[in-house]
Amino acid sequence: MSLSRRTFLAQSAFALAGLTLAGCSSQGGAGEAEAGAQSAADAAAGFPVTLEHAFGSTTIEAAPERIATIGWGNHDVVLALGKAPVGMDRA
Repeated sequence: MSLSRRTFLAQSAFALAGLTLAGCSSQGGAGEAEAGAQSAADAAAGFPVTLEHAFGSTTIEAAPERIATIGWGNHDVVLALGKAPVGMDRA
């Protein structure tokens, strides 16, 4: 068996495995949007929140509406939580 044939067979196997795994993934759609709205309502119900830290405590009265990030990569965390930052650090 030649090297190019082995390469072709290996790439075909990886492609088939990828398609198989993609077929097992869940589809977002309306159910995901409803879950996001419900989690936002649950998050708003948890306020006010008091955070204890090294300098004392901070009370957050209501859910944040606008979020700015500082530092490289911090915007990824905000995006993963379903929010869009209004400002980011210039890298």
